[in-house]
Amino acid sequence: MMHINLTLPLEDILQEFFNKELQGLIKKYKNISCETTEKLKQLLCNLPKENYVQRLKLEEVIELLEEDHYVIALYLWMREHGEPVTIEEARGYFEEIELKGYVETEDYLLTVKGQDIDEYMRDILLELVEETYYVEKFFDKEQLANMWLDGISREDAVAELMSITDPHVEFLGLEFEDICNYNNGDMLMAAYKDF
Repeated sequence: MMHINLTLPLEDILQEFFNKELQGLIKKYKNISCETTEKLKQLLCNLPKENYVQRLKLEEVIELLEEDHYVIALYLWMREHGEPVTIEEARGYFEEIELKGYVETEDYLLTVKGQDIDEYMRDILLELVEETYYVEKFFDKEQLANMWLDGISREDAVAELMSITDPHVEFLGLEFEDICNYNNGDMLMAAYKDF
């Protein structure tokens, strides 16, 4: 129990409280096991340069150490970008990426560089060409007239859009940002969806 001399000036009393809390922190950090320290070093070496882990408390970081570094990197990246995600949800996103090559959150499209996201693009474009705004954005009037005269289906129109280099940038404005290295040096990427 801490004994404080209440006759001391307020600054000295506050200094005693500070010193007591500091001693507790020093003791806590010194009692971290070698195994935990090694895991922490390994994690920090595997995370990208934008090391969001520095914004967490030590207890939070230690709880994450059992996860794969790429799950932690995604979790931290999403939290940094305003996505309220749990570590379990981040792990689930990777499971979905492994199954179908991408995962869609409310605001982001997550994928691994080199993954084929054509199916995703086709599905989104098929939905968007149902809306007048996007039809006018994707096609000029002459193209629309020719498509109507030639009896081009919505699916064929989308196939034409898909034949353009980088349709995800051209039509959907998806600009991918690297998050971290994934298996075999592949890069996990995210793009903000504004459609």
